Amino acid sequence: FQFRKRFERVDWRKIASVDVDRISRELDFHSLQDNIMNITFCDIQQEVCPKPKGLMVDPTFVKLFRLAQLTIEYLLHSQDYLTNIVGSHDEKLRKANEVRLRTLQEMGKLKEELQKVKQESRKRKKMLAAQQLIMQAGANNYHKCPHCNKAFLNSSFLQQHVYRRHPESLPPSDATMVQSRAATQKLEGELTEIKERLRLTESQLQDERNQRNLGIAQDMEKQQRVQDQSRKEMEAWKELQEKKYQEQMEKMSNMFMKELKEVNEKYQASQNALLEVQN
Repeated sequence: FQFRKRFERVDWRKIASVDVDRISRELDFHSLQDNIMNITFCDIQQEVCPKPKGLMVDPTFVKLFRLAQLTIEYLLHSQDYLTNIVGSHDEKLRKANEVRLRTLQEMGKLKEELQKVKQESRKRKKMLAAQQLIMQAGANNYHKCPHCNKAFLNSSFLQQHVYRRHPESLPPSDATMVQSRAATQKLEGELTEIKERLRLTESQLQDERNQRNLGIAQDMEKQQRVQDQSRKEMEAWKELQEKKYQEQMEKMSNMFMKELKEVNEKYQASQNALLEVQN
């Protein structure tokens, strides 16, 4: 950031047409926006320089006016900076919302697939329970695995062992059920991963919102401090001008009283001289 040079002339006609009381009363920010560039970047020294047509102004007031110009220019720069930051954060938020919507759509599809797989799994479980009942009706006390040397007391244990250790020997229907279980577990894992990604995305969005709100609050506080400082300087300048004005008025009053006293004395002397002449 660098301060610009002042080279514009003051548009006195436009300034004279502005009703400051109305702007303050009606909060007419458009009128302020129309005049802010001319006031901020005008060269006040050209207007008040000691020329035949120049204005005679206190140098302290010129310094105060230039300081107010620099303050307004800095506030304009801060306003543009905050606008750019808010725009970039809004763009990031929009993209993050798009990612979130796509993630929600993927979750919806996966939930539908998971629901279908669960339904198929329930059907397979019912079929498996019916097969177990048939096998238990004619089973002996011990159930030996036909593919290894292990034996089990319950046919259900034997069947679970075959599903775990010997899936290649299962019939097509049972193999399909095992594949359905594996697909269900895979879908559940993907769904868990997507939920975690969604949680992380929402957490990042919340952090960005908090950072943006914190930055805006800090910038607003800084601007408020600058405005308070400018207001204090303006009040101090007003008090100084009022004090100078009162001193000048008192000085002029004393001078007028002195002149009036001298005139009265001269008048009294002339009256005395006239009485002597008449006598």
